Amino acid sequence: MARIFTNGNVAIRVHDIVAVDIPDDDAKCVAIYTQHPTPFTFDCKSEQAAQSLYDSIVDDMKREL
Repeated sequence: MARIFTNGNVAIRVHDIVAVDIPDDDAKCVAIYTQHPTPFTFDCKSEQAAQSLYDSIVDDMKREL
């Protein structure tokens, strides 16, 4: 199932998420890995916002199993 992610003036539609990560060097960033060679990254306003986005994506990935 495709999902649309928005951040400011950026919106992406992702069909197959392979992995999601909050990098060790930037706790406000969420990286979304797909079949595309470069991950999509979102710079969130806070660490809590990044964790919330991460948790939401992980929940979606679990539902798709």
